[in-house]
Amino acid sequence: MNTLFIDDTTERWQDFSKIAVSFGWNAAWAIDYNAATNGFGYREYDIVFLDHDLGEGKMTGYDVAKFMVQHGINCKLVVIHTMNPVGGENIHTLLRNTGYKTIRASGSWKDAEFLKKLVSVVNNP
Repeated sequence: MNTLFIDDTTERWQDFSKIAVSFGWNAAWAIDYNAATNGFGYREYDIVFLDHDLGEGKMTGYDVAKFMVQHGINCKLVVIHTMNPVGGENIHTLLRNTGYKTIRASGSWKDAEFLKKLVSVVNNP
């Protein structure tokens, strides 16, 4: 399973990558908008984990979501893992209204049981 983890926090990426490796997932990291949008050009992802706040004064996860919609980026699931409730809701609404399957998961992405459930969501559209 190919995953893209979009978050500006190194520690979160390190936590996620350890879990992803334990599941046998291919995990890529994008630290900001530019890395995320460039990453979409390299491969298709089954799951995109998307944070809203990608650094102070920088483009946000909402901007990444708009890019996904505008460029028809395919993925089976977007996991919105932001702690920003307004930003998360905006991403969720945009993606849901344009046909993406989304799950809100502010802290639960760290939980192995939650991640196992994601696999069943991805494999059963």
